[in-house]
Amino acid sequence: MKKLAACLQCSQTAYSHYESETRDIPTEVLRKLADYYHTSIDYLLCRTDNPAPPQK
Repeated sequence: MKKLAACLQCSQTAYSHYESETRDIPTEVLRKLADYYHTSIDYLLCRTDNPAPPQK
């Protein structure tokens, strides 16, 4: 979790709040997470079952 928090430029505590859904994830953090996991924001938000990122 430390490496991911550093990648997202947030503290481990802030990331823990995102994971436990006690704090909303800012849009920019969602973008970084999607890039980190090579997936779409819709997949992270459970709006699709397709983990493939959209084609550019």
